[in-house]
Amino acid sequence: MSSPTIPMALQAIPYINGGLSVFPCAKKKPLTEHGCLDASKDLKQITEWWKKWPDAQIGIATGPVSNLVVLDVDGPQGFAWLSGRLLPETREVETQPGNKHFWFKLPAGRTVKNSAGDFAPEVDVRGAGGYVIAPPSIHHETLKPYRFLNKVALAEAPAWLLEPPPKPTNGNGHSGEIGLVIHEGEGRHVEALRLAGGLRARGANAQAILVALQIFSQQYCRPPLEQAWMEKQAKYIETKPTGFRGQPVNLPAEVVVESFSVVAPESVRWLWPGRIPAGKLTLFVGDPGKGKTLAAVDLASRLSCGHAFPDGATCERGASLILSAEDSASDTIRPRLDAASADVSQVYFIKAVKVTLGDGQTGESSFSLERDLIKLEETLKKHPGIKVIILDPLSAYLGTKVNSWRDTEVRALLTPLVEFASRTGVAIIGILHLRKSETDALLRVSGSIAFVAAARVVWGFGEDPDDASQRLMVPVKNNLAPLGNALAYQITSNTDGAPYLLWGKETRSADANEVLGLNSKEKRERASSLSKAKELLEEYLSGGPRPQKEVEEEAEKVGITWRTLRRAKKDLGVLSHKAGMGGGWFWELPKVSNEGDQNASI
Repeated sequence: MSSPTIPMALQAIPYINGGLSVFPCAKKKPLTEHGCLDASKDLKQITEWWKKWPDAQIGIATGPVSNLVVLDVDGPQGFAWLSGRLLPETREVETQPGNKHFWFKLPAGRTVKNSAGDFAPEVDVRGAGGYVIAPPSIHHETLKPYRFLNKVALAEAPAWLLEPPPKPTNGNGHSGEIGLVIHEGEGRHVEALRLAGGLRARGANAQAILVALQIFSQQYCRPPLEQAWMEKQAKYIETKPTGFRGQPVNLPAEVVVESFSVVAPESVRWLWPGRIPAGKLTLFVGDPGKGKTLAAVDLASRLSCGHAFPDGATCERGASLILSAEDSASDTIRPRLDAASADVSQVYFIKAVKVTLGDGQTGESSFSLERDLIKLEETLKKHPGIKVIILDPLSAYLGTKVNSWRDTEVRALLTPLVEFASRTGVAIIGILHLRKSETDALLRVSGSIAFVAAARVVWGFGEDPDDASQRLMVPVKNNLAPLGNALAYQITSNTDGAPYLLWGKETRSADANEVLGLNSKEKRERASSLSKAKELLEEYLSGGPRPQKEVEEEAEKVGITWRTLRRAKKDLGVLSHKAGMGGGWFWELPKVSNEGDQNASI
């Protein structure tokens, strides 16, 4: 058996860092004297074991010692049974082709016994006193590594897994669960179709569905189902689409409603009274250089010292967490905090996001709202003083799979963020740029309208139309309080050249459309499909060349015609080229100079 590129001893370290107890195995059998009872989290002990057995498989003790319970599913009977269960998304391991382990967190104070076939044939449970082989150990028969099939966090073990069903006592000789013998007239066909639909959701073809139906029929149906009926249904169900990510389709059980009489009314909690709510999403929007980032830094600085807000409102001292994808922590953000007289011990940033890769190794990644919210919530528990999280820009933290122009994708991502804010009580401030088109202020926010819809409050930052020497923080949207007045400010700098804000002493009424560059009804009426098409091309092609077909599809989704798209392409000077013999056409933006304003992210 050959060793992996990285020594197996090093492969075991991420597991002990994650709180799991490990020990060496060979051919799935323990090499230590007392087996899984010898499992350890001690690095020195682990190093000694793998020095002695360098090719050993990594065994992980299950049960309370690692707070781990594993569901082991092998073969078609096991997956046929599993398709009818509600299974939360959790870490999955392929032990060998067609066989899987599902890893779950064991709730505190609970324990689960090992079992083999108690749930169903080809379904085992590894709990107290048990163990599993972990990636990237080499399987002794296939000589292929165990491997993780996904990178999601461990879900808590479902209730049904913690309470295995008792053996039947009715004397009918059936070896499954009580109540799973279905007699004629008791819904045999309905249950069979439920099973078949779950298998199709996982991608099963007609042959696999038929095998599962035959097993179901023989074991659970009295009398068995008709062979011709099962063959017909298997072929029919194969024509249906597969489920999302191979997970079983959730079957509705009940819709529960309640009267609002059971809901206790609560007052809105404010970080900045009337302007920035606690436990909600607020947006700071504006063109580059207008001060939206500096306003966020100013807010963090005031919180760090407990200094009053610019309108005179009382500020309760607290900490902030700043995530910036555009500015350096050392030469940009820290100097700006110093210029704003912040207590920098109360302002945090994310140094790194540590991740466990699919091969069991550890690495680092940038923060992603799609992946890291749960871990961020755990971090907040270690720093309970944090009252606001600033995402600059918000669009940089959507993850690689989310298109910021698609409403459904943005809403799906922002919903957990909004729930996170409500659950933790932390104010979330997302900073976004504006579109170049001339339209209503709310519609100028870059990307999908879902950003504005999810935010409870939106503040715009732009030039004062009545005084060119100053700028305004103007209310664009407020669902929780009266819209309020604008605040005037100027951007200045200290002796070291670091910019900061000087706020005016009085508030004033202002029109967000005028502040954000739309100073007349005629300008707003000039918004057109052509400008919308130009925005889409600039956004969609900003990352490099894209297939023309994809560009056309994106345009069609937002109602842009092919004719308008071609006009926008011509106006912007978008280039097109063919990808080799027989390849399709690609579009890309023309090359331009990148010399920009040093304060572009202010």
